[in-house]
Amino acid sequence: MSHLEYKTTIRNGDIVITDELRQALLAQGEGQTIRIIIPAKNLLREAKEKGYDDFLEYLIDHPIHTSDPVPMTREELHERKSQKTSLVDVAREQGYDSLIAYLRDHPLQVDDPKPLTREEIYDRSNF
Repeated sequence: MSHLEYKTTIRNGDIVITDELRQALLAQGEGQTIRIIIPAKNLLREAKEKGYDDFLEYLIDHPIHTSDPVPMTREELHERKSQKTSLVDVAREQGYDSLIAYLRDHPLQVDDPKPLTREEIYDRSNF
């Protein structure tokens, strides 16, 4: 799955896109589902900038308003995912045939790499 990234503005309630982007979207094919991601403002950062230590206090003082709220059902409120998302699932969702192909394009990054000791390699206590 390929992706397009485009920044634009909203004018009079319309999202303005270039002809080039319009053609790229239409090239996906009639009736095809496309995924549009709209980044939300970072509420956590905004709360910290306004001096809130507790995010819930911030939400009480600054509630999030939606134009058409839909209440969740009891089942939705208590629903828990039974499976964790794996890298294989992520690779499949993005259209990769194999995990190896996905990892070639998206290598794993470790913040503080350190080699494991022999004891850590053979330690089975975590299994």
